[in-house]
Amino acid sequence: MKTNPLKEYPMYYPDMKDYITFLFFLLDEFLGTKEHTISRGKPKTYSDASLVVFFVLMTQRRIHATRRQHYWLYTHPLLLETLRLRSCPSRLTLGRRYKALAAFISEFCEFIADWIVSNGYSSGILRDVINRF
Repeated sequence: MKTNPLKEYPMYYPDMKDYITFLFFLLDEFLGTKEHTISRGKPKTYSDASLVVFFVLMTQRRIHATRRQHYWLYTHPLLLETLRLRSCPSRLTLGRRYKALAAFISEFCEFIADWIVSNGYSSGILRDVINRF
């Protein structure tokens, strides 16, 4: 977290790693409410949770094209470990997996909205929530 150098008292601002940690926390809560189903076929190289968090991060940064997302992740290799990715997924993998995860992402967004309302947060929610962790 960063502190504000212009203030007399320290006010903490969430960092990108704080947002990622918070999103993984929410995703773990969300996956706890769903029943686990076994998928057939080859095991996935990249977990659904990692790709959903990466999708949210890219949406927050307003990077929507999979080619640009791949390039951004390729130029920021230190975030691979934070995002729990073994290596940089190709743009084709990103597009294919996003298409398969569309329903999962919309359910996750509904869960986040319900979580916000049930915990009584309003404006400035992410800063408030992350500062409490």
